[in-house]
Amino acid sequence: MSGSSFAYFRWLYQQQVIKYFRVAPISIWVFDFFLTLEDEIRLLTRTKHWGLTHVLYIPTRYFPIIGSVCAVYNALVTTRPEETCVALYRAAESQCYYLKYKRSLVSC
Repeated sequence: MSGSSFAYFRWLYQQQVIKYFRVAPISIWVFDFFLTLEDEIRLLTRTKHWGLTHVLYIPTRYFPIIGSVCAVYNALVTTRPEETCVALYRAAESQCYYLKYKRSLVSC
């Protein structure tokens, strides 16, 4: 086996390890999400009036789902059409915009 093919296989192995390290934290997050879902429902339905904290909590809790799906898809699918890439970047962009908007509300 030549040195260049060995380097190529080593690079492929490293890329696979990087994919695992991207997907593993998401699986832990999903596990935690389902563990705390019952408490979340109980706390959110207990009050009749929703304040600013409730309104900010919902997107903060559920927007990472969009980002996680995009990250897993990006990590596991290697070939995708250009439209899919554009959609992934737009989803990430909208999340960044929301986070900036949320920070400006909290700092007021």
